[in-house]
Amino acid sequence: VALAVRFPKEPYTAAFITGFEEGAKNKGLNTIVKSVEKADLYEDTIIDLLGHCDLILAESSTIGPGTAQNDQTASDGYKILDVRREPATPRWAVRPEMYEMQAKVLVEALVASLPAKGERKVAVLFPGLAVMHHHVHECLLKPSKKITIVEELGNLSDPLRAKEGVADLFNRHPNLDGLLCLDPVVMAATVDVVAQQGLTGKIRIVAFSPPRDAKAAIENGAVSAVVSWNPKDLGYLAACTAAAGLQGVEMKADSIDAGRLGKVKVAGIGLLGKLDTFTKDNISKADY
Repeated sequence: VALAVRFPKEPYTAAFITGFEEGAKNKGLNTIVKSVEKADLYEDTIIDLLGHCDLILAESSTIGPGTAQNDQTASDGYKILDVRREPATPRWAVRPEMYEMQAKVLVEALVASLPAKGERKVAVLFPGLAVMHHHVHECLLKPSKKITIVEELGNLSDPLRAKEGVADLFNRHPNLDGLLCLDPVVMAATVDVVAQQGLTGKIRIVAFSPPRDAKAAIENGAVSAVVSWNPKDLGYLAACTAAAGLQGVEMKADSIDAGRLGKVKVAGIGLLGKLDTFTKDNISKADY
């Protein structure tokens, strides 16, 4: 089984590889790991691997028609190419939780951070045309959440633009209770603006971000919680999924045996990774 990764020095990628190798050892797989620094060389690497393995795990954001080749874009999961078929075709997908599940966990973390009573005014901040934004919106509108969305502000992928946007947001809505950031860049900009306004710890900030990018902000009270998927577990799951494919497990199966992760549900042709929520209570345990 071969694993082709981009950005091998990126902590997320390194953790994914560690998990993959652990899972492969557990399942008795022989593995090849190829690292590529530039996205434009990625498909050539996959082609080179075709004659040397049975399955290839390849980032799903870089293979298939119409996919982006952006060095700044992180993977949204891995497709497993079955080399034994002609032509080599995607057999399974291993990916983080679907957007609706990400939204659900994010909103739950935000609700937990807000005061139990009152109107609870919040704003949602996102980098661009975020697919997850729609699902967050739907979750926040549920009557049981008792939350008022005062504004949803997008196109904040540039750090400077994000800071300007958040500062303007405070001018329009000075009495916010919470901010939901769907990206680590947006989170960092929001933390800076909140500090400049002298509101650190008074406005609850929850973000979708790797814990390493939020550790200091969580420890000093600037950020209440971050939600992220565990790359080590995702890599481990990828290896277990590859093993299931080699054993002839079909995509219509309800679940697969994922070793230390237990039985993992199959959703369509994909397997879902696990989301972690980090707060001041457990941020010290984050290792990615």
